[in-house]
Amino acid sequence: MITCFTVTIPNQPGIPKLVRSTVSSIEIKWAPAYDDGGSPIKEYQVEMDEVEGIGFANIVEWENVFTGAALTTVIDAGLQPKVQYRFRVRAVSEYLKESIYSEVATFYAASVP
Repeated sequence: MITCFTVTIPNQPGIPKLVRSTVSSIEIKWAPAYDDGGSPIKEYQVEMDEVEGIGFANIVEWENVFTGAALTTVIDAGLQPKVQYRFRVRAVSEYLKESIYSEVATFYAASVP
């Protein structure tokens, strides 16, 4: 008798949440992908996009800003004060199966009154 296991994509991780924000950095965290699809989660990939405007004025260009096993990260390169940034995260398993991206969350660099 042979037992076979099928590996599927992991569940999507939680929506990024703001931990803190400064003039030039944003720290975010997210909940893990609780179902790994049969293969342990190897890493999380966080992507960021600057919000330039609305409608056609906003060109969406996702950039990878973090890859690692942690459930939190600080983005501190190239951020501008009082500018909105979008974040999304996905889980990647050891078999390189990628979850769908989390829902998008938007935060400002620096506290806005």
